[in-house]
Amino acid sequence: DNKIQSFMMEKRYIRKDKSIVWVNLTGSLVREQSGEPKYFIAVIEDITKRKLATQKLKESERRYKELIEAIPVGISITTPEGKNLECNSQAYKIFGYESKESFLQTPVLDLYYDYNDREKLIELHENEILKEFEVRYKHKDGTLFWSSLTSIKQKIEDQTVHINSFQDITERKEREEDIRLHGEIMTNISEGVHLVRLDDGIIVYSNPALEEMFGYNPGEMIGKDIAIVNAPTDKTPEKTKDSIMGILAETGEWHGEIKNIKKDGTIFWCYANVSLFDHPKYGKVLVSAHTDITKRKKAQKKLIESEMRYKHLANEMEMILDYLPGLIFYKDASNKFLRVNKYLADAHNMTKEELSGMSLFDMYPQEQAQAYWDDDLEVIKSGNAKLNIEEPWDTDEGRKWVSTSKIPFFNEKGKVTGIIGLSFDITERKKAEEKLKESEEKFRTLAEQSSLGLIIQQDDKIKFANRTVSNIIEYPLQEINDWTVEDTFKIIHADDLPYVKEKVSEREEGDYEKILKYECRVITKSGKLKWVEIVSKALTYLGKHALAITMIDITIQKEWEEELKEISKLKSELLSRTSHE
Repeated sequence: DNKIQSFMMEKRYIRKDKSIVWVNLTGSLVREQSGEPKYFIAVIEDITKRKLATQKLKESERRYKELIEAIPVGISITTPEGKNLECNSQAYKIFGYESKESFLQTPVLDLYYDYNDREKLIELHENEILKEFEVRYKHKDGTLFWSSLTSIKQKIEDQTVHINSFQDITERKEREEDIRLHGEIMTNISEGVHLVRLDDGIIVYSNPALEEMFGYNPGEMIGKDIAIVNAPTDKTPEKTKDSIMGILAETGEWHGEIKNIKKDGTIFWCYANVSLFDHPKYGKVLVSAHTDITKRKKAQKKLIESEMRYKHLANEMEMILDYLPGLIFYKDASNKFLRVNKYLADAHNMTKEELSGMSLFDMYPQEQAQAYWDDDLEVIKSGNAKLNIEEPWDTDEGRKWVSTSKIPFFNEKGKVTGIIGLSFDITERKKAEEKLKESEEKFRTLAEQSSLGLIIQQDDKIKFANRTVSNIIEYPLQEINDWTVEDTFKIIHADDLPYVKEKVSEREEGDYEKILKYECRVITKSGKLKWVEIVSKALTYLGKHALAITMIDITIQKEWEEELKEISKLKSELLSRTSHE
């Protein structure tokens, strides 16, 4: 029936120059109508670049995860149905969970203080992105906290997910609530009002709000001198009264903050609006409306103290950035430096102030500056960060290498207004990598030239085998390099296998550093029987424990030993016969 059987697989080949090439092998077997094989069709596609790209992508993903872990913001990935898929450590710590696993097992709905907030969020999330949505969550212990949530709807592997970032804003909300409460008090409280005769400063009227404000009983303030409400300052209460009344006599009004004193001696602040009025009964009087602003004054004091603390914190942060061993800068979207740290300024033999306002074209040759600026524009136009870019940096001390990250800076409208850049010197690391590469190349060169079979075994796998090993056991290197320790037992002669496993277990159960040496028979891929001598020793390979195993083909030696035994046996028989004769 002319059936075609086919297969497809990815595998590695070795080029003539010994380099590895990845291919996608597609094979089809064409049969005769009788069912007998007719011929085989094979198509080989070079996929080395794709494989390398996949490896780079995995490395990029690893670095991305490290960056996400370093960000001081909670990051999580959830489904619209309310399942936690992924998060960083900051996320589960914000919610008071001890581990990532316990947080991911918790339904998203259980994290909300009010389930209606979740429904509202889903409704608003019809758009692709939800920015700075303020929502109430609850810690694992049930306590409420406020969070600012930014959520992006994305498709990942055909699944719709929400990528969320959130920050605890509880303190800010509490401050806002305090301010709102103070505003409500200031808006709704009744002002304290009194009338004072202009000619002698005697109180002729006070409303209940004023009496309560100053701690007097109803009617108790009537007939008293207005000076009783003034607190002593650098002036006496009487001089404060005379000063205000003098201004009133000239201008007809006075407005300002004044320090007052209650009946019990408590000092407090009021804002007073005072004006002159011709009263039909009392003549010219002062109409004074007092508003207790003590809380506002305290709030202002706290605000000033808070601003001082934040200013101090900003100074500390600038000091930290100045002494970080890296180039840190903030530029606007027109290529002007707005802020730089001391390390960057020193690198250009300038002060931070001198660098402020300069562009790359003021500092570098045209071609180099344009290359840097083109790279910046990619971040500005795309709004996407470029992280951990390794690039050369030419200095007065010669060429160095830096790892650079450029992050877009968004304003409150979501527009990119500049970039934040961080570059750290990785010259020593690059040198170390180069030395390691040279060392590995030397090792492989020596190993390939060695007449001894050499195997490096690590993490229960064959990490390296030289061609001498392949020549002894007749298996291709690419196959050997895919073996586990268990796979190596398949070439051991069945009669010798228990002995070999016993020798291997001596290291596992005893001294790891012990040198093991033993002889055994192996069966090659072609079925030949060979004797080999095995020696294994512990070492460190690429920073981890490993075993170096040498293999020597002693088949000829064993055959000679057998021949010598046979000759010795014949000699003994001959001597025995001669003695009897």
